[in-house]
Amino acid sequence: MRWDWELKITLRQNLPVSVFVVPRVNGKGRKYKRIVVCNSVAQSIVDCQRGLHEERVFTYWRPRKECDKADLLHSPMHWIKPSLKLNSVETAFLREAADQADMSISAFIRFALQSHLTKTASLNNEEVTALYQSNFQLLRIGRNLNQIARACNAQEPIDLTSQKITEVMDMIDDHIRKVRDLIVFSQERLQ
Repeated sequence: MRWDWELKITLRQNLPVSVFVVPRVNGKGRKYKRIVVCNSVAQSIVDCQRGLHEERVFTYWRPRKECDKADLLHSPMHWIKPSLKLNSVETAFLREAADQADMSISAFIRFALQSHLTKTASLNNEEVTALYQSNFQLLRIGRNLNQIARACNAQEPIDLTSQKITEVMDMIDDHIRKVRDLIVFSQERLQ
């Protein structure tokens, strides 16, 4: 029901009653306008809802039929805009967590919800950047190994020392450690 459908009528002195005229396109059967007169209980509920939303009386929505639910599950995107009531400590925690993840609060909430609902690790911006840099380092290591292999296969004189091999091994170990730490951190965050 919408607030612009409401007509306020005073039946007796100090007894205002809300009457809603529902357009035929929104009514059951869609043949006639529907007139909804509020009794005292309905009136008290409508009065409690007043001011919560500028257009609609009741803001909670759910599908009326099973086929509507199925349509929602298969729809590509269903946007909702939930509101949260948080105390100052919770708000500060959320703001700090979002700042640490280099995200807006809205993006951080979506990120946390997605991680929780799917039970999979989702990476924040900083983690994606770390993996990108790590993969770039692996690419460089791969190129170095290819150059070494090409020189060995061509039987060219190469300046290959155990120190250079140790440096390459250290770079590979460092990369493996960074990726392992990132994966462990992501898994711990889900628990």
